[in-house]
Amino acid sequence: MAHGASFSSRTYGYNEPVQQLMSPVFYLSGETPPTEGIFGWRLGMEAERRGKPKAELVLEVLQRLARKMALDGMFVGPDSNNPDVPAGYTYLGQLIAHDVIFNNTADLAGQREEHERPFASPALDLDCLYRGGPERSPIIYAWAKDADERCLLRMGKTSGRAYRGPDTGSKHPSASADPVAMDLPGLSLCPEATSSSEVPEKDPQGRCPADRLIGDPRNDNNLILSQICVLFHRFHNKVCAEVAGQSDIRPGKEVFEIARMVVIDTYRHIVRNDYLSHILEPRTWMVQQKAQARGEHFYAKRLAIDPTTPLPSEFWLGAMRIGHAMAQPVYEINGVQPQPVSLATVMSFRRANVHNPQNVAGQPVTNDWLVDLDRFFAADDHEPVIASRRIRPAIARALYSGKSLQPADLEGVRSLYERLGGVPFRDLARGYLRGLPNSQYLAAMFGVPHLSRSELIGDDRSGLRGMYGASIKNPLQEADFDAIGALADDTPLEWYLLREAEVQNGGRRLGALGSAIIADILFSLLDRAAEQPPRQLGFWKRQIFGETHPATMRGIIRYVDAEHTERRAGRPGSQTMA
Repeated sequence: MAHGASFSSRTYGYNEPVQQLMSPVFYLSGETPPTEGIFGWRLGMEAERRGKPKAELVLEVLQRLARKMALDGMFVGPDSNNPDVPAGYTYLGQLIAHDVIFNNTADLAGQREEHERPFASPALDLDCLYRGGPERSPIIYAWAKDADERCLLRMGKTSGRAYRGPDTGSKHPSASADPVAMDLPGLSLCPEATSSSEVPEKDPQGRCPADRLIGDPRNDNNLILSQICVLFHRFHNKVCAEVAGQSDIRPGKEVFEIARMVVIDTYRHIVRNDYLSHILEPRTWMVQQKAQARGEHFYAKRLAIDPTTPLPSEFWLGAMRIGHAMAQPVYEINGVQPQPVSLATVMSFRRANVHNPQNVAGQPVTNDWLVDLDRFFAADDHEPVIASRRIRPAIARALYSGKSLQPADLEGVRSLYERLGGVPFRDLARGYLRGLPNSQYLAAMFGVPHLSRSELIGDDRSGLRGMYGASIKNPLQEADFDAIGALADDTPLEWYLLREAEVQNGGRRLGALGSAIIADILFSLLDRAAEQPPRQLGFWKRQIFGETHPATMRGIIRYVDAEHTERRAGRPGSQTMA
């Protein structure tokens, strides 16, 4: 779509999603904000003055803003990288979001049945991996040796090495020539067909498409996230082996429950001490640490009082979308690949896509595509790692074009992705269609300093007015009214949080409002989980880890890659779980 083109209701059918706005929306404050607190009121006034439908004008402006984010994202230089946040935390944040949020990302208006909620299990309990355990979801579990019941998360094997270049001397499994158990498990779809007309189309090599046998298919939507899930599968399975090796318990339900308890506790430590410490502004982090030391529950009082409260829209539609801006356009995934891998390839590594429709979906990865996670997470000895991008209102081109998305993601909304602005437009438009509060209202509610009008509008390099590329025209300035002024008075939350991080912390951490929203929810969920720790959790952590309990992603990597620990003296017999 050209810069000066308008959002056509006839072409894109804006009335259909707008008619669904009666769906309930949940807010951090517990009540619906006033009219001036909901994004779109300022543009609505302009639309009324111009005699246009409000939704048409708002979505046109958001399309221009999404395009601006993509154009700014094309600027790559020394200042693009974030020295404080390694690239792995971009995708760890995605796993955390999948753990507590479950919604149809292709549904802009958030249409759902009345009984559905915008989350799966908001308890930071890795339900996106476990899905209730072997009794509830047996197909994603496997038997251990001499087991009476399923207790292991299934693993898949790679298809060996495809790269035939020179030996790099790397000890990582990506350099191995033989298949290794470092992929998510898959299930061929061909045997599922009941008639010849239902047999899925094979690729030129005769391979069938396959689905992943995992708790949440979203965890396989890009290569790096998929490999993080493989790490957690391996972590769970090694803990199962340690429990069986440290006691006389036969592998089965009891071993599974002990392992899940230990893995979830480790994961919660990582969310609190590893993920949040990397993305929150230092002041918010220190306030939380002091409150924790005093035994205070500082955040999300309403959530603490009523555990059934749905996750607020400001959290799952706004603040948890920051990872899209942190994604790098290319990654050096291991020491074997001869050149960096594009983000579009990272996101379409396994399935048929609009780039290459003849590539059969769901095939195992080859060894040379295994991600060396040591490159993606911080190390205690300050080894060099791949950095994420600075948190600012800019996005990699692959997320704007939609060429890296699944066909299912594009079904029914292909024009929205390819012509209006891909992921940034989807996030901005869905926030509007779901009645998300604007940043001005939320900053006042949280009592944090709001960016000034001049900080929002910006200078010649950034902000609503500026462009990182001096030769690129600003789509907002090409609108036939003052879109920049309207957005500065009534700022969409997602764009504001990215701009706030850029202004207040140079894009290295979130700003005050973004930190407050994420801390408000995640610390509340963590504090609630810590109120009643499972019986014998401490005992099993000491039995399995000794005095070196992994509390970071790098700690899990080292534990999983290490040899099994020796059988400890004074081991228990069968332990009854609470």
